[in-house]
Amino acid sequence: WSCSYAELPASDPFTVFRALERALEEGEVIAGWFGYECALALEPGLALPRPPLDLPAAWLGVFAEVMPGRNPMLPDRHVAPLRVMLGDGQELYQSRVESVRQRITNGDVFQVNYSHLQAAHFAPTGDRLIDRLPWGEALHADYGALFDLGDLSVVSASPELFLSLDENLVAAEPVKGTRPRHADAEVDQRILQDLLNDEKDRAENIMIADLLRNDLS
Repeated sequence: WSCSYAELPASDPFTVFRALERALEEGEVIAGWFGYECALALEPGLALPRPPLDLPAAWLGVFAEVMPGRNPMLPDRHVAPLRVMLGDGQELYQSRVESVRQRITNGDVFQVNYSHLQAAHFAPTGDRLIDRLPWGEALHADYGALFDLGDLSVVSASPELFLSLDENLVAAEPVKGTRPRHADAEVDQRILQDLLNDEKDRAENIMIADLLRNDLS
């Protein structure tokens, strides 16, 4: 099942997901995604751009079984892009950040995930680009996914667990202000103190813990 941007907000993907839950009860597996654009189903007044490359706003599949994964896509080189578009320029970025700050001050929102689209163009190689990407770090992400839809592919490599439900245990594991670990215990301790003393990172970690505690309750 898929839902295009044009079908929102009339087509509510969350309602479809609730219907698909019956497949879980029968031992089948659901995999897919909800794009940011699906928020239009809940808040039709939002001004959200179309998904890049005309991707579905939501895509869900029901599968009969889970098979052990094997990964043949480990290239030792990848194609360098011919041209990269880095998204919003500095002026636009700063003005939008100020707008976010103002909306937080006004009480309109509590938290905003400000993201922007980056794109790259590659020369044709005769092979699928997705088979030639450097997969090293992505393959070790705790919550990674690859959806190969033929003409389009979606790759996710996230360290964050949004939500899990296992009988009566509900868990959320966000990642906010962090520092890399170090093998040297003394250096590692200094890095920890730096994180604890950083006003921005400390505020961010307290905020996300508070937000998720409220959401879970």
